Amino acid sequence: MPRELIVSPRGEAQWAKVLGEPDAYEDNPRAWSITLLLDPEDPETIAFVERLEAEFVNLHGKTDKVATHGWPFGEETIKDDKGRPVKTGKLKFNFKRKEATSKGNIKSPPMVVDSKKNLWPTETLIGNGSKVKVAFSCWGWSGPSGKGMSMELESLQVLELVSYDRPAVTDAFAEEDGYVVETPAPAPEKELSFAEKLKARAAEVQSEAAELPF
Repeated sequence: MPRELIVSPRGEAQWAKVLGEPDAYEDNPRAWSITLLLDPEDPETIAFVERLEAEFVNLHGKTDKVATHGWPFGEETIKDDKGRPVKTGKLKFNFKRKEATSKGNIKSPPMVVDSKKNLWPTETLIGNGSKVKVAFSCWGWSGPSGKGMSMELESLQVLELVSYDRPAVTDAFAEEDGYVVETPAPAPEKELSFAEKLKARAAEVQSEAAELPF
C-alpha cells in the first residue's frame, strides 16, 4: 500500500536540488533535496508540525527514545562572522529523495510543476527565496540512538519564482596588462579567375530565368 501524500504549507525554498540529475554530497547516496523555511508563529506551520508529530506516533508508537537527528525539522541557524550558530527565527524542514531504494531500484525524479500544475522546465533553476509547496511521504527508521522519521520528496509546486543566476566565473577578475590570446585571421577567400566568374554569372542568369512566370 503506498504511503499517504502530505502537502506542506506555502514556504520559502532553500537549496532546491530537484531538477536533472540527483546531487551527490561526500559519501552520501545521490539524491534530490530541498529545504523549506516556515514561520513558527503561523497557525498553518503549527498545524503542520502537529501533523508530523502525529505521523511519528503512527510510525513508532509513543516513545521517548527519539534519535539525535530523528526529526526532519528544527530551528534554522546561520553562522555569524565568528563562526557561531545564530538562530534566524524560522523553522526548516528537510526533504530528500534518494536516487535508489535500499534494494538498488532506481527511482524517478520528483515531479516539479508551476502554480497551474504545468510541468516545470528543467533548465529553469529554482533560486533561494522562491515560494513553494512540497508534497511528500513519511517513513520511519531506527538507529543506535533511537527512532526517527524522514520526509521523502515526491513533488514540488513553484508558486513564486526567484531566479537562480549562475555568476559568470570570470567576473572576479579585472583586465590587466599581459598575454593576450591571438585569434588566427580567417583564411582569405580564393580569388576566382575571369573564366570562373563568367561561369558563375551565367549560372545565376540561368537560375533567375527559370523563376520567370513565362
